Amino acid sequence: MEYGLPSSHALNTVCLSGYLLHYVLKKYGHEMDGFSVLIGFSLVFSLVFIVSIGRIYLGMHSFIDVVAGITMGLLVLALWLMVHGKIDNFITSGQNSMQRRSE
Repeated sequence: MEYGLPSSHALNTVCLSGYLLHYVLKKYGHEMDGFSVLIGFSLVFSLVFIVSIGRIYLGMHSFIDVVAGITMGLLVLALWLMVHGKIDNFITSGQNSMQRRSE
């Protein structure tokens, strides 16, 4: 009885693949056409779907566990997308900057 709510595999897949898609679209989105963006979303959706179905098929989780993992993953991803710029700025500037410490 090690496995339970939520499915950490589904949660991590949503977070990691969602952030990777966000990064690629932010960095190269202006160069991409609509079809390439659609392919990116399709790949992320397919990966999340395959991992989720695999967890259910192997008997590691129930459908509810996987849905909860996906939902929590989307919430964590949304939270991270809201704060990651502020965290990056905090780490790379001010008192945390190596340039500032050497002065």
